[in-house]
Amino acid sequence: MNDVPTISTTDVSQAAPSPRVSRVSLWVFMAGLVALVVWAYVGRIDQVTRAPAQIIAEGRTQLIQSSDGGVLTQVHVKEGDTVKAGQLLATLQKERAAAAVSDSNAKVAALRITLARLHAEVYNSPLKFDSSLLTYADYIRTQRVDTDVVDHRVHRGNQLGVLQHLTAVFELL
Repeated sequence: MNDVPTISTTDVSQAAPSPRVSRVSLWVFMAGLVALVVWAYVGRIDQVTRAPAQIIAEGRTQLIQSSDGGVLTQVHVKEGDTVKAGQLLATLQKERAAAAVSDSNAKVAALRITLARLHAEVYNSPLKFDSSLLTYADYIRTQRVDTDVVDHRVHRGNQLGVLQHLTAVFELL
C-alpha cells in the first residue's frame, strides 16, 4: 500500500566508502596543502617584469620609455621630484647600449656601401667607397662580388648579342 522504497542499512554500508579510506584521503590532502604553503614561504622564484613607465607631470601625462631595452643600473630621480627637459632620468647598462649603437652604425654603413655599388652600376662608373666606410671590409667585399657578378652577366649578355648578330649575318650570306 505504501509505494515508498525502503533502503536497508546493508545497502548504505556497501555504497559509502570505508572511514579508513576517507581518513587517509583527508590526511594526504592536508599534507599536500601544508607542503605547498611551506614551499610558497621558503621557495624563491626569480622574476623579470616589464611594464611601461608613466611619470605624472603637473601639466599633462608623458610616457617615458627606452627605444632599446636594457638593464637599468641607476635611477637619478625620485618620486615627486621636479624634472626639466633634457634632464637625465635613468642610466642603462653601457654594454647593451654600446652594442645597439655599433649594430646601428654597421647597418647604416652596409646601406651606404650598397648605395655606392648601385650608383656605380646605374651610372656605369668605377666602384668607389667613402673613406669612412673602409673599416667595413666584409660589406665592401660582398658588394664588389655583386658588382663582378653583374659585370659578368653584362659581358656575357654582350657576347650573346654579338653571337646572335654574327649568326644573323651568316644566315644572310
